[in-house]
Amino acid sequence: MTLTTLADESYTNGQRRSCHREAQTRRWFEATHANLRRMNEIVKALRKLNDNLDIVLQSAQPAQPAQSGLTEQGEMGITDLPQAARPEVVYLYGLGELWESEMLSSRFQMSDSAFWMFKTGRLRQHGEQRSWLTRIHFDPDSRGTLALWVEDRLVLRALPGGPRMLALWDGLWEG
Repeated sequence: MTLTTLADESYTNGQRRSCHREAQTRRWFEATHANLRRMNEIVKALRKLNDNLDIVLQSAQPAQPAQSGLTEQGEMGITDLPQAARPEVVYLYGLGELWESEMLSSRFQMSDSAFWMFKTGRLRQHGEQRSWLTRIHFDPDSRGTLALWVEDRLVLRALPGGPRMLALWDGLWEG
């Protein structure tokens, strides 16, 4: 059998298929940058609204009380059950009455669920985006107050760029 050398290297030209790990890393990297850009938009919109409104961040009541208990694992031992989710609620007082033309875009962004969506870094079949909020609604007692129910911090930290997004979010409420 005679072996010949390929002189034109045509086999290396064209698109190279990336391996699974490389594609996953690229998706995570792109999602991180997209999420940080989105968080910057959110912080910018909230700062713009804060000049005209009272905005308050409060911890919401957990869905279930935190529990701890005894388990048997050969011997008696104390283990803590997982803590209940601790969401936060952002109240935007007076947003319903804010109809000034330069503030309308920020007003509508706050109540738009697409504005609060972040990329997960996963393929589409596994959920490409996740909402930062669990609920957006105007307070039934005070129609002008918008309540934004923010996800538990552990859920948010798991998103691409999560720790940095939380640092931007916390920086908004400091000082």
